[in-house]
Amino acid sequence: MWTEWGLWLEHVIVTAASRVEYVVVETGTWDAVPEPYALMGVFPSPAGA
Repeated sequence: MWTEWGLWLEHVIVTAASRVEYVVVETGTWDAVPEPYALMGVFPSPAGA
């Protein structure tokens, strides 16, 4: 199950990055946490790098 979910999430992240979009994953509850659990970014390479 986790492998299938991981492959799906990988597809979502790569597709969003190719469109210069963000992917937000929440805890799934109504209780908002005061700080993010994890914050990650995908940055394009400089031209010619």
